[in-house]
Amino acid sequence: MLVIVWTGVPLYLMLGYVAVPFVETLLIGAGFVVALLVAGAVLYNISAVFYGVRWPNLWPNTFTHHEFFHGFTAAAASCHFAAVWLVVT
Repeated sequence: MLVIVWTGVPLYLMLGYVAVPFVETLLIGAGFVVALLVAGAVLYNISAVFYGVRWPNLWPNTFTHHEFFHGFTAAAASCHFAAVWLVVT
């Protein structure tokens, strides 16, 4: 099971860095958008750490590292969605 967890972690980290090749283009006219992309990258990285080290487990029977992982991943995806929405509209 540990091997499966650690094969997924690099994928979650890559989600955080998917915009890096486009940073120069984004910096030209979209300052706030870049801030959203950076925030999303940070949140994806935090979620990957939670998933990989299986921490924190505040309430082991109800709210564990897995729920934190999903919460941070959803927040990161929301940041990236908002960034795309601001560019497209």
